[in-house]
Amino acid sequence: IEKGQNFLNWEKNDEAIYCFKNALMFERKQDNTFDKKSHQILIRLSKIYFQRKDYTEAIKFCDESLKIEPNYIQAFKQLGKIYRDMPNYELSKQYLHKVLEQESEEASVLNDLGFIHQVNNEFDTAIEFFGKSREINDRENVENNIYAEICEAHCYLEKNDPEHAELLINKK
Repeated sequence: IEKGQNFLNWEKNDEAIYCFKNALMFERKQDNTFDKKSHQILIRLSKIYFQRKDYTEAIKFCDESLKIEPNYIQAFKQLGKIYRDMPNYELSKQYLHKVLEQESEEASVLNDLGFIHQVNNEFDTAIEFFGKSREINDRENVENNIYAEICEAHCYLEKNDPEHAELLINKK
C-alpha cells in the first residue's frame, strides 16, 4: 500500500494500480474478509481511474468500497466528483449531500454543489453554497482560496447584480 502511494506521489499511476490491486488480492486471500484498509485502497484506485476519465472503473471501485464501508465519506465525495464530471448532476448532488450529512462544513463539497447549481442557472442556490464555503475558508484562514469568491461574483453578474459582484471582486 505504501509503495503504491509512493508511486502515486511520483505520478506513476500504472505502477500504483499494480501495487494497489496486489494489496487487494493479498487482503482477499488472507481470510476471505476485507480488512479495514481495503475500502481505502479501492478509493485510491477510483481516484486514479477518475484522473484518467475512466468513469466506469472509478465508479466500480467506489461501489466496492461502499460494500465494505457503507457510509464511507471518501467514496461519497469521489462519486460526487465523478458524476459532476460525467456530467450527471442529479447523482452528483445526491452523493455530495450524503457528505454534508456527515460533515456539514466541507468547503470543497460546498463548492462542487455551488458549481452544479451555477451551471444549471440556479444562481441563488449557487450563491448560498459558495457563501457557506467562503465562511468556512475565512474561519479556517485558508489562503489563496478564491474559487468560491469568483464563482459567487459570477453568479451575481448573471443575476444582473453587479454591485454584489464588485464587492466580492474588490475584497480580493
